[in-house]
Amino acid sequence: IKYGLLRRQLSIRVQKSERKFKDVFNKSPLPIVQLIGEDFTIELVNNAATDLYKLPIKDLIGKKINAFNTGSDEGKTITKDGGRYTHASGDGSVITVDIEISQIESDSNQMEYIALIIDRTKELEFEKRKFDIISQAEESEKKKIARELHDGLGQQMVLLNLLFQN
Repeated sequence: IKYGLLRRQLSIRVQKSERKFKDVFNKSPLPIVQLIGEDFTIELVNNAATDLYKLPIKDLIGKKINAFNTGSDEGKTITKDGGRYTHASGDGSVITVDIEISQIESDSNQMEYIALIIDRTKELEFEKRKFDIISQAEESEKKKIARELHDGLGQQMVLLNLLFQN
């Protein structure tokens, strides 16, 4: 009886732990996917990942993470080290993501990984706009200095030269 009660208590604790893990995984504001095998096939996806890729869970599960690569990353394969990649989302838009991959313990003979996907698209667009504004300001300042040299100091130098020649 004691063994049965102990087993029941442990079973309840395991169930609570699994529910807690699922809540942490599914309610995370950051996109997280579980990958299996060396080809990084998606096995489990949280809600934030479906929002990022604008695809339902059933369209993500079973797909290789490399299938989302686009542009210059199209032939590039994602490695265990992760990195920055350009991906296509379900609505056709292009997103830039940083992928951080960690290997996890597995009961099966296949390798399993957890991948954290960080959307850098807006951050990179902001940096580009900031660079464009700075470039425009620099160009404007160069034109202003050139105009002052040409219209102000340059004319006075020509006038002085003419006066000395006379």
